[in-house]
Amino acid sequence: HVNLTGNEIVDKLAKAALLNTNVNINIKFGIKELYRSVEKYVLNQWQINYNNIKTLNNYKSYNSIVSNEIKCVEPKRVFQVLITRLRLGACCLNYNLFKINCHGDGLCVHCILPENVEHFLINCPHSNVAIALKSKCLELKLPFDLHHCLSVPALTRTICEVNTRSGL
Repeated sequence: HVNLTGNEIVDKLAKAALLNTNVNINIKFGIKELYRSVEKYVLNQWQINYNNIKTLNNYKSYNSIVSNEIKCVEPKRVFQVLITRLRLGACCLNYNLFKINCHGDGLCVHCILPENVEHFLINCPHSNVAIALKSKCLELKLPFDLHHCLSVPALTRTICEVNTRSGL
């Protein structure tokens, strides 16, 4: 390859390229890279906005990172809505009804304590849902707390099953 005009030119260009610290070629994104880049940017902006929201703290404890993934794996839409409302704390328990002037005192009729999500799912000894969840947590050797009850699929399924039987 020595003394061939084309090879000598290519050799000189290759050596010059090694010494050059700047890239002189504009390489465009392929469509897949472009989509990935846009999705990453959008998710990042969404996460920043989500982190800055002062409300939704209850929900953020179950889902602290935004994503395009489905958050609730229950097969029926009605159960997805139920679990999401419980996570948001926006369901028809007495405490929430009281906050919108639809209940006299917001208290549990049995315990005379505020009937919020934690009381209904964990603390109320008269709640069929709390009794079933406590039993399921023992069976699965999981802590019996609100976070696990609303984030572990086997426990959210228990909430849905008891709801079907007793009408939450």
